[in-house]
Amino acid sequence: MLFRSGHTIFWAAGGYAAAMLAVNAGWNGWATAAAAIVVSVVLATVLGLITLRTREFVFSLVTYAAAVVAMEIAFNWSFLGGSDGIVGVPPLALPFFGKSFGGAGNAELWTIAWLLLMGTLLFTHRFRRSRLGTAALMVQMNPDLATALGVDAKRVRLAVFVASAPISAL
Repeated sequence: MLFRSGHTIFWAAGGYAAAMLAVNAGWNGWATAAAAIVVSVVLATVLGLITLRTREFVFSLVTYAAAVVAMEIAFNWSFLGGSDGIVGVPPLALPFFGKSFGGAGNAELWTIAWLLLMGTLLFTHRFRRSRLGTAALMVQMNPDLATALGVDAKRVRLAVFVASAPISAL
């Protein structure tokens, strides 16, 4: 199950959603992060349903093509800022129990990046031991055997694709 190219779309869509909501609606970091997750899950569901019948190499080609189309849309659509992107994005501010973690500089972002990394590692660790993680491994190793054992390979592929999108968006 190769998911690399589609995640470029989720990363960009999450960033654009967060930037646009911060600039145009004045949303804070938590709200924009939630919006990035929602946007990435919706896009992953749509792209996953479209590419559900493809496998391996063809899946990679289709998601790569989708990423190229998304890039062209972002660079040429004035609503998304065109090639300049979104202008005027405020520094990241994450209020948490009376203290605000910010992103005005690289030093302040290291804490947030480290926390996101630890969250991703915890998610991955828990996923591998979950029922979906086991099913995903079975589907990847031997789809025919997984199907014979009662695993719905298409549903598992879609679920893994959708579950991994928020990580890229964040």
